[in-house]
Amino acid sequence: LASILPSPPPTAKLGRIGQECDSIQSTITNVIEWKKPDWITNIFSSMGTSNDNGDEVDEEDNDNNTRILQKVKCQAKANPNKPCIVQLTLAGLELVGTTSTSTSSNNMNSNNNFLSSLLSEGPATILSKNPITVEGPLKVPFGQFEILYLDEEIRIIQTGQGYYAVNMRENKPWF
Repeated sequence: LASILPSPPPTAKLGRIGQECDSIQSTITNVIEWKKPDWITNIFSSMGTSNDNGDEVDEEDNDNNTRILQKVKCQAKANPNKPCIVQLTLAGLELVGTTSTSTSSNNMNSNNNFLSSLLSEGPATILSKNPITVEGPLKVPFGQFEILYLDEEIRIIQTGQGYYAVNMRENKPWF
């Protein structure tokens, strides 16, 4: 019976994936950007959306700013005998939302504006005002990688599972 039912539509669309390395704290934070799926954007586009002044809002512009950032923070350590092998331990998780509209605290108190924002921008509305951060004393192993090449702009690694990754430094971070 389950095979004849259609699959539900996706609840999010993958945006960009990146890393933030902090040499002072010895952390590597993996950042995944989640955006509103196309089918939700299409629904709101077909309904025609407007702002509080009654002006039409370009949904394409809104989608560029409405997102949830999923951040997985790891402690990174290397043994002096094997400096190219980096051991990772899971140190924390953060969920942060950004929305296309800047919602003031007064607007958040108005049920109408909050509901409208929640419907058009999704959970990013809630996470923009109430980000979730989980960090604690318990650190669990998260894997390792080997640095194969490293300079000021590029890092090439091989993960503990045998995958290769090429990371390029951006002049202006997107997260």
